[in-house]
Amino acid sequence: MERKQRLPLNGDAYIGAVHIVNGMPERWIGMFFPAGTESPEGFEAIDIEPLDYGVCYLSGKEGSGDFFTMETHDMCLEALREGGFVRKEDDWCFERYNCPRYTTPDGEGNVILDYGISVICTAH
Repeated sequence: MERKQRLPLNGDAYIGAVHIVNGMPERWIGMFFPAGTESPEGFEAIDIEPLDYGVCYLSGKEGSGDFFTMETHDMCLEALREGGFVRKEDDWCFERYNCPRYTTPDGEGNVILDYGISVICTAH
């Protein structure tokens, strides 16, 4: 999978993505690739339509579970609302494990997780 051409914005980042299907979360783990990229044998793919995303950069200690809570999700939603965005309901959210932001702690032992939420701009 790593040998395929990836989307430049995401570099070599791994992605954890979720959206709602029939009222239930559907989760995908992998990488973002350009449209039409063929999946290697043994892997599955899903096409995600182009969307607008608000990205929150979450800073915390390496291995912290605080990155993955509903409180953190809600905090990101509030920050996006303050910026004039609302969540596009039941559409995609993702965690982007960017190298080196997420893989190399800073001098205080913190890493940064990119948390993206599909949005609609409400600001005029």
